[in-house]
Amino acid sequence: MGKKQEEKGFDMSRLNLKNPIIKKILTTSMGKLGAMAAPSLRPLEYKKVKSTRIKIQMPDGIKLSAFLTKPNEKKAYPVILVRNPYVSNSFVYEGILPIFAKYGYATLLVEVRGSQTSEGEWLPFEHEIQDGKDVLDWIAAQEWCDGNIGCFGGSYLGHVQWAVANSHHPALKSLFIQVYGPTPYDTFWRRGMFRQEIWSVWVTQMMGKNRFKAAPAREQLKECLTYRPQDQIGEHFIGEHVNWYTNWTVNTRQTDDYWAKGFWGDFYRTAEEACVPILLEGGWNDIFLRPEIEAYRRMPEEIKKKSRFLIGPWNHGGQCNGEISYPNSNDDLFFIRNGVV
Repeated sequence: MGKKQEEKGFDMSRLNLKNPIIKKILTTSMGKLGAMAAPSLRPLEYKKVKSTRIKIQMPDGIKLSAFLTKPNEKKAYPVILVRNPYVSNSFVYEGILPIFAKYGYATLLVEVRGSQTSEGEWLPFEHEIQDGKDVLDWIAAQEWCDGNIGCFGGSYLGHVQWAVANSHHPALKSLFIQVYGPTPYDTFWRRGMFRQEIWSVWVTQMMGKNRFKAAPAREQLKECLTYRPQDQIGEHFIGEHVNWYTNWTVNTRQTDDYWAKGFWGDFYRTAEEACVPILLEGGWNDIFLRPEIEAYRRMPEEIKKKSRFLIGPWNHGGQCNGEISYPNSNDDLFFIRNGVV
């Protein structure tokens, strides 16, 4: 399990930190705090970094795909871990991760079970507690890890962090969680109504053989919102039942066993059992602000004292909306136009 498995990599030492896209990363994706910290960033420690495609074998034999980016020198570094179910685009592994590496970190972008080129069953959210612990074990056993691991990311990439927040893993030192909180029922339901504006759209992109590849056409997005019954959306769009989505739509009460017990019951407790400092980032226009605030309130006081919660005028994608349209406007897809999904 501790053996490193690498494939031929590519050199990204010529990354241009003056590139306007990279500059934007420094002030957004690396956190809104980066906007304040950018003028006083310390000099880069390394000029050359290398990214390598690797495989991580889980205890059950499933292999997860990952991108390892670190300085060329053969030594141990603190590690920044990102676990991702979406398309692993170059904006992340050719943009953000090499910047961290040039500051002396080994960075690992892992494609979660069943996504992209990783093996295993795609079951949204529910593999992430056990897989998260196993990935931490694997990293800690590598020669390039100095025994210190931190994580960052938002939305689903924040879910996977909450999944290990109470793991008490000796190598896990901190988390940077954006726009997500472990309050499951409020994430999927609001005031007795299923949150179709989020999950009916999300399921259309994340089910079937074409998942993870491209966003559906606007017409299909509109159709997914109006189709009835919602628990048969899989049969309609891809010709097969999507059990995990049905579970979200038919368990209508917070007290239902589906939310109160099993995986989601365990996941709910990760906030009150958190054991490492957390930098939380939320947006006043974010779709998951309420679950995130609720999670912060439930964190242990001793951990809360070591943590910070930053809320700003941005949405789920990290952008400021400007003038926002609201329900009952002429555009029934106002939330798509404003970048909420």
